[in-house]
Amino acid sequence: MNDNIPIGRDNKRPLISVIMSIYSEPLEWLRLSIDSILKQTYDLFEFIIVCDNPNYEDGINLLKEYSERDSRIRIVYNPNNIGLTKSLNKALSLAKGKLIARMDADDIALPDRFEMQVKCLEGKKKSLCHTGKIIINAKGEEIRVDVVNREIDYSQLFLGNMIAHPSVMMTSDVLGLRFLLYNENVKRGQDYELWTYFYLNGVDFIYISRSLMKYRVSGEQISQKHVAEQWRNSQAIRNQFVIAFLKQCGLTINYQNLKGTRELILKYIKNKNSSTQIALKKIVFLIDYNLVTSNCLNIVYYIIDSSLFNDIDSIYKKMFLQAATRKKVYPFWILKQNE
Repeated sequence: MNDNIPIGRDNKRPLISVIMSIYSEPLEWLRLSIDSILKQTYDLFEFIIVCDNPNYEDGINLLKEYSERDSRIRIVYNPNNIGLTKSLNKALSLAKGKLIARMDADDIALPDRFEMQVKCLEGKKKSLCHTGKIIINAKGEEIRVDVVNREIDYSQLFLGNMIAHPSVMMTSDVLGLRFLLYNENVKRGQDYELWTYFYLNGVDFIYISRSLMKYRVSGEQISQKHVAEQWRNSQAIRNQFVIAFLKQCGLTINYQNLKGTRELILKYIKNKNSSTQIALKKIVFLIDYNLVTSNCLNIVYYIIDSSLFNDIDSIYKKMFLQAATRKKVYPFWILKQNE
């Protein structure tokens, strides 16, 4: 470990503030996660860890052990459980770095993750860098490599979240976009809500097509225990995202007349730049999906205008066709008015 490195000693390199919240993760996972940060080849960082469980005695003892050994670690103990969203905002309020890196207590960063991300963000403003990942299970066994080897179309955020939260590093100027960066009204899916907010406010997304972290998928995770709630939240986030983007275009969505909304969007698309066209095509796709799933309509629009959806991943097209033929329904992906 690089012990006793004073904060900000190196004026030539940006300081990273690493933020993490723990609750009741297995000690082995927690130790692997913390060690993976302390062993980064880029060593100029502060590591802010919020313990959001005052009853997690073993975890608290482990954090004390680490903080005594490495001065870069700063521990915050919540007297009561306040949840991940508020814990992350608390960590951000203490951050001193020019760059903010996220980490989760059950994941593992590869040694050169920070070094690669700092290079990508050098000289950038209002930017977010995320990476590919290796999916692992509860035992740490590798399941698959998740890397995209092409330029990412971030209007895919209208369909779902493709940015791994613990792989993210961002420039600290994004903190000025709104008071409390993470929306505290969103208890689950707070990362997805933040990415949609960034998209609407001109933040630059950068992707490193390398696996720079091991991302754990396990039934022990909070997100897996609350899948239904997370799905509902994601649907609400997507809905608000669509409303806000259409508002920027001077358009509104009419849930009682989705066909009419569709026609207005298609007319608007013709005279707009390519990035706006691509984003609006995703919204048209969502409207069509909503029509076939909620109203049992045929897929004539989808077939006639299939050229609109050439840039949409095949998995979404498959879901659309399955929903249209009633072979399988994915309620998570339906765009609908908030109840």
